[in-house]
Amino acid sequence: MREDDLVRQLITSARFVALPLLAEGGVFAGLHLHRHLPGALDVVQVRDGSLGSEAAHARLRNSFDLTVPFAPPAALYRVSGRLMDIAGALLLPPGQTFSDAPAWPPSGEEPT
Repeated sequence: MREDDLVRQLITSARFVALPLLAEGGVFAGLHLHRHLPGALDVVQVRDGSLGSEAAHARLRNSFDLTVPFAPPAALYRVSGRLMDIAGALLLPPGQTFSDAPAWPPSGEEPT
C-alpha cells in the first residue's frame, strides 16, 4: 500500500484527525495525526525521510493538568520507525496486535 493510502486509511478507518506538522519558521514538515481513546490519546507524527516516510507513535494517558500545561504527559507506549509498520499496527482489527507491540490496555490494568 502506498504511503498516501496509509494516511488516508488512518483517517477514514482508524478515526485519526490530521493537522499540518510545522517546523521552525512555520514551514510544513509533515503530518500530525491524533485520535481520542477512552482515557488516552494516540498521536502519530509523519515526516518525509530519505528512505520513505518516517513516523513516531505515542499513546498518552489523558492527564492534562491546567496548573502545569507544559508538563509532558505520561506515555503508555512509544515507537518510531517506518510509516508502513506503524500504520499497519494501528490498522489491525481491534484486539489483534503485532507480537512485539504491547496490547492495550496492558494486562491487568484499566485505562484511567
